[in-house]
Amino acid sequence: MNAAIMGKYLHQGQICISINRIIVHEDLYEEFASKFVERAKQITYGNPQDSSTVIGPRINHAQMEKVLGFIEEAKADGVEVLLEGKREGNILPPFIFRNVDNASSLARREFYSPVVSLIKASTDEEAIQIAIDTEYGLSSAVFTSDLALGEEVAVEIEAGMTHVDDQTVNCLSNIPFGGMKGSGIGRFGNPWIVDEFTQAK
Repeated sequence: MNAAIMGKYLHQGQICISINRIIVHEDLYEEFASKFVERAKQITYGNPQDSSTVIGPRINHAQMEKVLGFIEEAKADGVEVLLEGKREGNILPPFIFRNVDNASSLARREFYSPVVSLIKASTDEEAIQIAIDTEYGLSSAVFTSDLALGEEVAVEIEAGMTHVDDQTVNCLSNIPFGGMKGSGIGRFGNPWIVDEFTQAK
């Protein structure tokens, strides 16, 4: 739970590798949704100069208006709101949508904000298909009590990085950083970045 919270709400979600969609098996969906909401309600927001603050302001007013437009569009489409953050100036507390259709515009967007979609899957195979059914592919994560299965699933997900039992906002200098599909090409991090800055002779 803490990994999902951190992966979504660190830096207000204004990170390229922040979580946008959380796909949960139907057997765990309701329990996860309930616990996720309760945990999100505890997140402190406000002045970033206060060391207890987790969610601070959006980068600018235009970005706030953009994400509010996405939220209103989702509401108009009938997507169920599980937790609705009330805007305070340029600060938006956690916003959680449930039972999101992966084909919806909500699920198809990158928000760079504290907005997340909870998506239900009936099988592991369906969860994988939902995960790869996107134009993006930068960072992803798999959580399971079966490490071997988690590694198998990680290979099937079309993303430049897939973390097993850890959240998406995780990059180290000794692993390749980069995406697939609409999330870029190439990798950086040692030793991959060396090729970008040298010529073989």
